[in-house]
Amino acid sequence: WGRTPEMLAHFSSDMLGRYVQMQRSIVENASFSVRPGGQLVYITCSAYHQENEGMLEYMSGQPGWELAATELIQGWMHGADTMFAARFRKL
Repeated sequence: WGRTPEMLAHFSSDMLGRYVQMQRSIVENASFSVRPGGQLVYITCSAYHQENEGMLEYMSGQPGWELAATELIQGWMHGADTMFAARFRKL
């Protein structure tokens, strides 16, 4: 929202739900390419719980994955977006 704050006025809970479903689909499709012992990094510039911690909850419920680390990368002090990152390890 830092670069296009006007978009916040047009963003709805329905749109958020569509983004969450799209992100789950992307993660599920990408997970087929990760070998056991490999890692998947999930990162967003979202401020919404559903897209960040909600995805951690979703992935933690998927068999064969464990959460290895999370980080909030604060970009605002550098004029950039703040990013939420999580690293999962495939068992």
